[in-house]
Amino acid sequence: MTVRFEVEPFGAVLPEIEGLMQAHWREVSEPGSPPLSLDHSTYAALDAAGAVLLVTARGAAGDLLGYIVHLLHRPLHYRDTLIAADDAHFLLPIARRGRTFLRMLAFAEARLKERGVQIVRYHTKARPDLDKSRVFQAAGYRCAEHIMAKGI
Repeated sequence: MTVRFEVEPFGAVLPEIEGLMQAHWREVSEPGSPPLSLDHSTYAALDAAGAVLLVTARGAAGDLLGYIVHLLHRPLHYRDTLIAADDAHFLLPIARRGRTFLRMLAFAEARLKERGVQIVRYHTKARPDLDKSRVFQAAGYRCAEHIMAKGI
């Protein structure tokens, strides 16, 4: 399968990407997860401020196969460090064969580096069927933190 990667403006792709985000949510949500409810205005403001980098994966016909949404920020305690935090990443099952995701990560890293990003952070689900830790490790990532969650 031919897959090409692009950086696209989030707002321009939002109507197209929303369906994939729904499919993504259905695949990874746990019982009791809140429903998907995109905050369009905040995404638009962050995008306008240059704080979003959207990498898309598209098929030969231009069909959207996946995405990585990065949020760029400078932590208050590391103000000289630009970090890209993974907001969401997803590939349709038909695009998951081979090294597509690794190629998409490499493409994203190159674009983030061009923007001055120094650290990239990704999260992955702990559930065994969704855990992509090994894929990230194959791309040179290491476990830096554990994120704990509890509904209250």
